[in-house]
Amino acid sequence: FWAGLGADIRRETVRDEDGEEEVLYVEDIRGIVSLVQASVLEIHPWGSTIADVDRPDRITMDLDPGPEVTWAELVEATQLTRTLLEKLGLKCFLKTTGGKGLHVVAPIERKLEWDRVKEFTRLVAEFLVRAEPDLFTAKISKGKRAGKIFVDYLRNAETASAVSAYSARARKDAGVSTPLEW
Repeated sequence: FWAGLGADIRRETVRDEDGEEEVLYVEDIRGIVSLVQASVLEIHPWGSTIADVDRPDRITMDLDPGPEVTWAELVEATQLTRTLLEKLGLKCFLKTTGGKGLHVVAPIERKLEWDRVKEFTRLVAEFLVRAEPDLFTAKISKGKRAGKIFVDYLRNAETASAVSAYSARARKDAGVSTPLEW
């Protein structure tokens, strides 16, 4: 990590599949301000906290529409995702990605390790595809997404990240990930 980072940007060494890795994290608004002062534009946190990096405390279902998908179809897909997760006992929140997609985010108890949470979200994605095959796909290949919404459950893997709420995006027009009311 580069010199000059303020003390409010914390560092911690965590283990990963290759051994150990140093990660950055912040705990409060001073840390966020320090990131901004260090010219950080996009903030992409893991789905866990530094207190227990091995057990996520939220899931993110990333709904990424193909270019032909209408806003009405994306809204329908988001509502279907919310309904399914809520029927499974999870309270869901919604935010934009700062791009063309939407994130359905659900807090979870920090009990399961990453592989089990990823498997759960894979099954959720597959259920949505089976229920509405003309609307959803779980195939990552861009060629298989034409006219469909990619249900990206891979945000729920160890060390994977999802854009933070209120984070600007390093893209044309600099969209911002924004929480929405249902």
